[in-house]
Amino acid sequence: MSQDLLTLIERVWELICECLAGLLSGPSLLGLGRAEIVAVGDRRFRVIRQLGEGGYAFVHLVRELPTPQRPLVEDEPLALKRVFAASGERLRDAQREIETTRALAHPNCLPLLAHAAADAGAPGAGGGGGGARGQGQGQGQGGGGRTVSMLFPAFEDGTLAEEVARLAAAGRRLGTADVLDIFEQVVAAVAHMHGRGLAHRDVKPHNVLIVRPEHNAPRGGTSLFDGSGDEGGGSDLSDADAAELGQPPDGRGGSSSPRRRQPPPPQQQQQLQPQPQRPQQGHEGGGSAPPPPPPPPRRPADGRPRRPRGRRRRRYGAVLMDFGSARPAAAAVTTRLEALALQEDAEAHCTATYRAPELFDVATYSTLDGRVDVWSLGCTLYHMMYGASPFQAALDRGASLPLAVMSCRIPWPQPPAPRYPPELHELVNACLATDPAARPAAGELLARARALRRRALPEPGPGLHGAR
Repeated sequence: MSQDLLTLIERVWELICECLAGLLSGPSLLGLGRAEIVAVGDRRFRVIRQLGEGGYAFVHLVRELPTPQRPLVEDEPLALKRVFAASGERLRDAQREIETTRALAHPNCLPLLAHAAADAGAPGAGGGGGGARGQGQGQGQGGGGRTVSMLFPAFEDGTLAEEVARLAAAGRRLGTADVLDIFEQVVAAVAHMHGRGLAHRDVKPHNVLIVRPEHNAPRGGTSLFDGSGDEGGGSDLSDADAAELGQPPDGRGGSSSPRRRQPPPPQQQQQLQPQPQRPQQGHEGGGSAPPPPPPPPRRPADGRPRRPRGRRRRRYGAVLMDFGSARPAAAAVTTRLEALALQEDAEAHCTATYRAPELFDVATYSTLDGRVDVWSLGCTLYHMMYGASPFQAALDRGASLPLAVMSCRIPWPQPPAPRYPPELHELVNACLATDPAARPAAGELLARARALRRRALPEPGPGLHGAR
C-alpha cells in the first residue's frame, strides 16, 4: 500500500473521529434548546433563543440566573458564544479571539464580559472568567475536545448587513447621514485596533452589530454613540464618555429599558473637575494679583453627565465584532513559504468579497499592514449604500473573483437608479486603491469621514452623479 494512500486513510479517519465527537458533544453543549440551562464557570444562564451559528460555533441569547456564588444578577439579555474545539487548531483560534478581544477597549469594539472552557460534556468550565487559561495543553481528558464559551453584550437589532437587507425589503435605504455615522464608528473601531498593533482582517457588514434609532435611547442623559457637533472639531462624545466612565455600549434593543449609566466614583469626580490655580508668589511689577480661577462647572443633582451643547445625537449605534480573524497588523514576508502560509490563512479567515488584493496573491519580500482593513472598509461602505460588496456581482456571474478584485472595476449604479453623493463614492475609491500605499491609513480615513459627516450632504437620488 502506497504512502499517499495511507496518508489519505489517516486523514479520513481523523475527519470521521472529529465528526463523531461533534455529534456526541455538540447537541447538548452547542445546539442548545429553548429554556435550557447552560453553565459558564460558576455562572448559570437560561437560553432564550438562538441568534446564529457558523462552523463549530453557536451564539444564543441568554439571561443569567442567580446562583449561591452570584445571588444578585442583572435581568438583561446577553449573547453567549460557544465554540466546540475538536482540534488543537480550533482551540488556538478560540484562544486568539479571547486574547484579542480582551486587548481592545473602545466603545465601538464588542467587549468580552467573561469566558471559560471545559472538556466537551463537562457541566461547566470552572474558574469563571479565567477558565480559558491553560487550555492549550490538550483536548480534554477524554479526547473529545473542548468547549470554549464567550459572553458578550447582546445586540438584538442584529448586524449591519441584516439592517441593510431589511430596509431594502421595505423599499428603503440608509440615509446619507446614517451611512456616514455608521461608517465613522466602524472606522474608529478599526483605527483603535491598528493603534494596538492589530488588524481585523475580516471587516464586513456581517461583523458589525447595530442599535437601531428607536432603541438608541439616551442613557442617563447622553448616548455612548453620540458624535461631535458641526461646530466642534474634537473627538466623539462616545469616545470621551467611554474613557471617563469606563463603560462600553450595552447595545440592547427590545422593550426593556436601557441600562442606566452610573456616575464616576467621588474620587474620579474630584480628579475630573479643574483644580484652582495657586496665586503666584512674588508677583513682579507691583500689579494686581492674578484673577481668581472660574468656579468649577456645576454637575446635575443626580451626578450623571449631560450631553454638551454642540453635540448631536447619532441615530444608529455600531460596534465591530468577531475578532477571531485578527492578526498582527504588520506582517513581513521574506520567503515563499511565509507568503503561502499567509495567503492560506487569509483564505480561511477573510471573506473573499471583502478581501484586499494583496491577500489573494501574497508577494514574497513584501510587508502587509493595517491597510488590508481599509480595503475592507471601502467594500463595507459600498455595501451600506448599494446592498452588497462591489465584487459580489462578479462572484454571482461566475467570473474570477481574484481578477475582479485586482482590476477593481467598481460597478457604480447608473441613472435612473438612485446614487449617493459623489463625496461618498470618492471615499470608496480612496479605500479601494489596488496599491496599498495609495490607501489612507485608518486614522486619516476617520478624519475624512468625520469631515464629511459634519457637512449637510444630500440624500441619494437619481440626479446625483458620483465619482466613477
